[in-house]
Amino acid sequence: MESIHAIAFTHKNIGVDALGDFHIAEESQQERLAPLMDLGIEELIFLSTCNRVELLLRTGKTLTQERLSVILKSLYPNFSEEKMNAAFNEAYVYSHLEAVYHWFKVSSSLDSLVIGEREILGQMRDAYQRCKEFGFNGDFMRILMRKTVETAKLIYTETQITDNPISVVNLAYKKLESSVNIQDCKTLVIGAGKTNTALVKKMRKHGAINFKVYNRTFEKAESLANLVGGEALSLYQLGSEALDFDVVLTCTGSENAMLTKEIYNSLNPEKALKTIVDLAVPNDVSEEVRAEFPLEYISVDGLKEVAAENLEKRKMHLSHCEEIINKQLKEFTNIHKTRQVELAMRKVPEQIKEIKRKAIEEVFAKDLESLDENSKDLLDKVVKYMEKKYMTTPMLLAKEILLKEEVR
Repeated sequence: MESIHAIAFTHKNIGVDALGDFHIAEESQQERLAPLMDLGIEELIFLSTCNRVELLLRTGKTLTQERLSVILKSLYPNFSEEKMNAAFNEAYVYSHLEAVYHWFKVSSSLDSLVIGEREILGQMRDAYQRCKEFGFNGDFMRILMRKTVETAKLIYTETQITDNPISVVNLAYKKLESSVNIQDCKTLVIGAGKTNTALVKKMRKHGAINFKVYNRTFEKAESLANLVGGEALSLYQLGSEALDFDVVLTCTGSENAMLTKEIYNSLNPEKALKTIVDLAVPNDVSEEVRAEFPLEYISVDGLKEVAAENLEKRKMHLSHCEEIINKQLKEFTNIHKTRQVELAMRKVPEQIKEIKRKAIEEVFAKDLESLDENSKDLLDKVVKYMEKKYMTTPMLLAKEILLKEEVR
């Protein structure tokens, strides 16, 4: 367990606005994360959401301050010296059991901007699966994620932390609803991922019918547009002409602003007041647009006040959640120990088979020639029985020792 570490940048330590600097687009993650494996990191998961960017890693090397610096410089090679120093100093670092405890808290939304939202578990599963496909994680992360999902589900079902759930999407929709007439508004949708899909479905449910959906992958734009009776367009068409619209919903995985001054000016040359819901990290709307155009601008950072009220309402349930996490942490420790024994002893069956082969074919070969067929069959049965017992007994004893240690 000494080999597991979490490096976290969240809404708590650097703020939502600064998180965009640490985001890595999905299509770039394999290339950007691969060099870390050459630094002695054996497994990793990279998680990026609207309120956190985290690197969970397993390495046989100690995570010293110097090593942390090397990892961050490898992950963010374009950071200036000033920005890198700030990242180094502001990063939350969790090690050993503390890292697992932190990971369980994150999956249960106890560390989220909005306590009680369930989206984080799906995001963590996606992050794990993506890194698995890249070949960046293995046995340890598989076992950890299985226990992580189990922990989150226990908290969601056995506590009231998710009663009347509020998510970032729900908070954003409430602010949008107070800004425009949902039924009459004309909406441009930039990005067809889970966040925008959830927002569009909410708007459609409350009467909105006019949607233009832009996405880099046209098939995804088409899928979302068909879902709500809208029009699908390629992202590359965005800004090609002025449009009549009231609302922009934007949430892409881009590392750069999608709504630049040039593009937005093409869309809205008269600079009419519009409402923009920008839930991307980093923000999809450039600072120039936010400064120079009249906007009702709704972003993750602007939802902090409502999120704080949500936390206050749920504080009474946190102690129960932490009890569950501590119990799960104890169980995971035992599972990990048992798995280590299994891995250490996985060569035993091959070794036993080799001993049996040598005994029969070399050491006692001449003696066995004098036996009749019945005797040979009986000896074969005895040897196979002993072989089976010899392979299972050490494992059972090892598990028994672990359990006794736990009791003490």
